[in-house]
Amino acid sequence: MGNDHLDEAICFTGLLPAAWIPHSDSLSAVELAVINERNLTLLTAISVLEEQGHQEIHEHALLTQEMARLDAKVDLLLSLVTRLLAEYKVIPPALDITLSSRNLLWREGLSVAVGDVGVVELFIHPGIAAPLSLPATVEDEGRAAIHGLTAQVQSGLEKYLFRQHRRAIAESRQPRV
Repeated sequence: MGNDHLDEAICFTGLLPAAWIPHSDSLSAVELAVINERNLTLLTAISVLEEQGHQEIHEHALLTQEMARLDAKVDLLLSLVTRLLAEYKVIPPALDITLSSRNLLWREGLSVAVGDVGVVELFIHPGIAAPLSLPATVEDEGRAAIHGLTAQVQSGLEKYLFRQHRRAIAESRQPRV
């Protein structure tokens, strides 16, 4: 299975904890609204977390010190909440996947049939024990089309994928030690 099924150039390929939640038919407007709201909150939180690590503060030294202290407290709180949530919700096994903003490909590990409708839950950030929930329909063996995302969530997902793609390129260009 190649990337010929993907119509976008920007994809994430790697191992991610993933699970398929089957639905007997299409999701209702209310279910999609809840999924989209949760996804938007998750993608926004990940964006903020990833930007924090890359921003430089050129302010007064005292402000920098206070920001670092608050950042450490937030990191600790996130770590504790993530551990607590992980104890109550079993995180699924990692699967070898390729994710674009419109499709999901997997090599093995999801028990689905062509035509199945459901939600793919992907745990896309190790510091957050909440999944990105993608309504999908299995269109081919090892391939599902993502649908039902709002324009805001679609944009957030595309930005996330672009950041991951850019990070992978930067890491590939670093000399190996």
